[in-house]
Formats: sequence, structure tokens, C-alpha cells
Amino acid sequence: STVHSLGRQKKVTVETRKLLRQAHVCTRTLCARNNPSNNIYEDGIMSLRCDPFHRGCFKMDSVQIIRLFERKRAYIFLFGGFFVVEALLAMWTGHPYDMDIWFNTGSWMNQGINIYEPQGHLGYPPLWSFWCLIAYRFYNFFGNSMEVWRLIIKLPMMLAHLALTYSVGNFALKEFGRKKALRIFYLVLVWSFFLFVGALWGQTNTLSALLTFLAFEAMLNQKTRKSALFLGLAVTLKLYPIVVFPAFFIFSLKRRGKHETRDFILFSTLVPLLITGVTFLVFQWNPQFFLNTMFYWVTPKGNKISGNMNFWPFLQVLNVDLVALWPIRYLWVFLMVGCMIFWLKKSTLKRSDFSFSIVSFYLIFIISYGWVSEQSFIDPLPFIFLVIIGYRHKLSNLYLGLLSIIQILIYAYSVNNWGLLIFEPLLNCVSPPLLSTVHNIYEDYGALIWTLRGTLGFIISLGLSIFLLIIWKPNYFTNRIGIIIQKLFPKRSQNENLV
Repeated sequence: STVHSLGRQKKVTVETRKLLRQAHVCTRTLCARNNPSNNIYEDGIMSLRCDPFHRGCFKMDSVQIIRLFERKRAYIFLFGGFFVVEALLAMWTGHPYDMDIWFNTGSWMNQGINIYEPQGHLGYPPLWSFWCLIAYRFYNFFGNSMEVWRLIIKLPMMLAHLALTYSVGNFALKEFGRKKALRIFYLVLVWSFFLFVGALWGQTNTLSALLTFLAFEAMLNQKTRKSALFLGLAVTLKLYPIVVFPAFFIFSLKRRGKHETRDFILFSTLVPLLITGVTFLVFQWNPQFFLNTMFYWVTPKGNKISGNMNFWPFLQVLNVDLVALWPIRYLWVFLMVGCMIFWLKKSTLKRSDFSFSIVSFYLIFIISYGWVSEQSFIDPLPFIFLVIIGYRHKLSNLYLGLLSIIQILIYAYSVNNWGLLIFEPLLNCVSPPLLSTVHNIYEDYGALIWTLRGTLGFIISLGLSIFLLIIWKPNYFTNRIGIIIQKLFPKRSQNENLV
């Protein structure tokens, strides 16, 4: 009862900490007795919060006895060092295709032009265009400096990477304990793809990943409207997070009830509609151009394009006429509906199921949708780390090995998808002949690069499918691997059994 009453306090004094330390051992024993499957914190430095959905345990506010960041100065220097490195790289890198779109969007916003009307316009809702305008104003203020403009336009992505690292690490601390939390924290921090997509490339997926994770954490903390706000902002920034809306809907329906689920649907829908609608009313833009942009990819005309990091380009390598067979591009709809039915049929959803459901929706979409670029892999990464390191940690080394192989394949795909051009600003200043050589390679070996790109897309789809299935049914695959090993090495297996 003492621990329960102390847990209600918003501020924790030194005396409170001492009492919580003294009561921690018996509290852990009580929780383990009532709920053996609960997330018991083995090292005694966590908050004393039991699973709020389990009736056998009391619920407490998240009072952390010792934070993950015990040595604050060390982490400040760590974050500061990463920010300086990313900032320096950001000033001299950027994919020319996206950089041109961000720059033109800011210029059109500055002139009051409908940003969806000219050619080569923004493909997102208008929220990101406001930051493009701010970056363009800085560009003018600092004497038309492209280095300053690249730094400002990428600043939200760099800060989002650090904020995502802190948020995921802090959540893992409360969920799994210090040992696993530190592992997840450093994985998010040093996983190079976050740096590649954000600071180097200049894409906004790190921002959408942060907002989606905050929505996930708020939902687990029973803050349904806050979760809806974050997810709505993620969709307003970039439509891609709408892919995991079914995961939030199903978890809310099964764990919160119909009333809160209705609130979640209402608020998460109103946020993007209000922000987008008010923008068009204030600037008096014709919404028809925006609607044509948003629904382009679901039309037969949009389905003629095959710039995908999955198996679709491989079909064109095999000379399959996708123009005539464009209806099969809607395969992703049936797969997403099937995934939704699978999670709806489950009688209960645990916290681990919620995280894994988000991973499943993301990966199925990446595998099957008609237009998926490599930066789309950023959004599911934080949830993948939570699943393979935290919730399903028994085969974490195997999962990390498979994930690393997939990541290397994605890098190889990006190189064959004009990815080396992110260094164009740097090469243009340091070595223009080398930049010309890179352009010539992409142009002269276009047929070979197209074949490699399609083949890598197919291998990535296959790898993501196997990765998802192994996480879903780890025992099935480990048993099959054991049978294969026994067949290949019968004598060795018999000796191991004797031992």
C-alpha cells in the first residue's frame, strides 16, 4: 500500500526513492506471483509499474527510480556529437530529386503559388511545405547559401532522429529493463540507415517514424486522444503512416472499448482534415490538383510506374507487361485486409502483439505495394527493434543478423537507384570530374542497373517475407532448421544428443 500511494505522486523526493528501493523486492515478488508473464524488471532500477491491463496487479504511475541516462553529461556529449556530425554531412549532401522539390516548394509558397499545380511538385499533404517555406526564407536571409538551406531543411530530421532515440530508449527502459533498453537505445542511435535517409538524403521518414512511435506509446499509456493526435500529425506530414491505422484501431477496440475507439477514429481523422482544409482555405488554392496528386497512385495511369523496392520491377525484368495487368497492383489491398482479419480474430492483444502488428502492416505494405522506395524501411525499424530485442528476445541475435542482411540489400538497391547522387553537392565542389563519372555510369550501364535493381527488389521482398514469418513462428523455423542439420550432419547431431 505504501508503494501504491507513493506511485500516485507526480514528484519523487529523496525519501520516496529510499522507500521505493526498500519495497522493490517484495513488489517484484508480488507481480511475479500474480502475473508471471508480466514485464518484471530484473535489475531493480525501473519504475514499479505492472501491466495496467492485468487485473492481478495494481497500476502505478511511471515513477522511475534511476533513469536510463544516469550519466547525463556523457549522453549530452553523445547526442551533441551525433548532431554535429549529421549537421556537417547535411550541408554537403542531399538527393537532387528531393532537394529540388523541397526548394521549389519553398519558393512557390513564398510567391503564393499553389504548390500542387506546377510540374515536379510535392507529393505529400501541405504540412511539410511550411517548413520548406521557412528554409527558403533562411536561404534568402543568408545570401542565397545552399549549404545553409540544406542544413535548415534537414534540421527536423536530425532532431527527430535524436528524439526518436531518446523516446524508444526511455520506453524500453520502462518496458524491458536497463540491459535491453541500452541495447535498443544504441541500435536506434547508430543504425546507419537513419543517418542515410535523414541527414544525407533529406527525406522526412524519421519525422513520421517519431510521431508514429509517440502515438504507439500514448496508446499503451491509455491516452487515446493523445495517440490519435500524434498519428494524425504523422499522416498529415506523410500519408505513409496511415498503413498502421488498422493496428491502432484493432488494439483500441480490444483494449479500450468502443467509446474510446470512436474517439480515436474521430480525432485521428480530424487532425489531417483540419490542417489540410485550413491551409487550402487560407491560401485559396484549388484542391483539385491536390486530390489528383493524392489519388494518382491508385489509378491505372499511376500503376504504370514501377519504381519499387520489391518484386514488381523484377516482373518487368522478366518482360511481364504490367501495363496490361495493372489490376494486380491492388494485391496489397487484399493482403492488408487479410492481415487486419488475422489480428481481429485474436481474442486478446498483448502489448507485444500491438508492436508486432505494426511491424506486420508495415512490412506487408512494403512487400506488396506498387510504389515503395527504400526510405520506407525507416518507419518500421523502431518497432522491429522493440520486437526482436525486447518482446521476442530469445532469438535476438538471429533476428539482428537477418535484419542486417536485409539492410545491406537495401543499401545495394539504393546504389542502383541513383542513390550515390546524394553526394552530388559535395562532389560538385570537390571533384566535378568524379561527379560526371558517376552520372555516366548510371547512364551508360542503365540496362544492367535496371536488371540489378529489379533482382534486388525481389530478393528484398523475399527476405522481408522470411523475416516476418520467422518472427511470427520462431519455433516452427528453428525446429525445421534442426531437422535439416540432423540430416546433413547425422553423426554430429547424435553426439550432441548424447552429451
